[in-house]
Amino acid sequence: MTYPGSDSPLLILVAVHQEAAPIRKLMSPAHDARLERFAAWSGHIGKRSVVLLVSGMGPQRAAEAARMAIKRFRPHGVLACGFAGSLWEEVLPGDLVIATDVIDATGLGFRSMKPAKSGGPKAANLGAFSVEVALRSLEAPIVSVQAPVASPLAKRSIAATVPRAAAVDMETAGIVFACRLEGAPCFAVRAITDGFHQALPVDFERYEDYTTGEVSPSRLALGMLMRPWLLPGLIALGARSARAAQNLATFVAAYCEQAVSAELERDTA
Repeated sequence: MTYPGSDSPLLILVAVHQEAAPIRKLMSPAHDARLERFAAWSGHIGKRSVVLLVSGMGPQRAAEAARMAIKRFRPHGVLACGFAGSLWEEVLPGDLVIATDVIDATGLGFRSMKPAKSGGPKAANLGAFSVEVALRSLEAPIVSVQAPVASPLAKRSIAATVPRAAAVDMETAGIVFACRLEGAPCFAVRAITDGFHQALPVDFERYEDYTTGEVSPSRLALGMLMRPWLLPGLIALGARSARAAQNLATFVAAYCEQAVSAELERDTA
């Protein structure tokens, strides 16, 4: 399948609204572009046309949303963004991990795929150019799993099995799988919310709204009323997640700006 060139939008895929919110603030304007049950917005970040879509959590939702969005919006490329847990001690909350390849542990049907080229610890080579970001970042493999990795013990187990992977998430493999099926270029960047030795404070699947694939605020609030000792950890994770989401938005803004500059240079060469 052949996709349009740089005049077509960049498709930005995230799992939850908390990841989307800072990116949506960059869009001017942000028009409602809902795709069936998936929340989506179209607009521009700088001079780059973009579509931002929220898939819900998990590889199956991510894959379905990616395939539907690629067919509907015909993007020139897909950027998978979102949160992840660290698998290396030196990779800290707020750090960006740009995927050099994605290791599938979800059963979707591939073992490893390279969505981006390597370009050094401070840059992401997204096709034909590098994105410079004034944040702590590195390029390394990402491993995707079926369910949240809640404990340091579980992270150590994954790290021992896939020692080259720096981060673990649930959606990147689904997005890459869909892009491979549809023939769309795909790149991935993840922001760390929980360090290698940090546990998730709650079992988020317990509070999932299965319609949206996101945590239900009302269910989570009720859970905290019943388990108030978990609240400090949840507040701390919320603060780390807010920082991670902002760092993702900073990366997306830099990508959009530098992509347009690279295209102008190419067109005038």
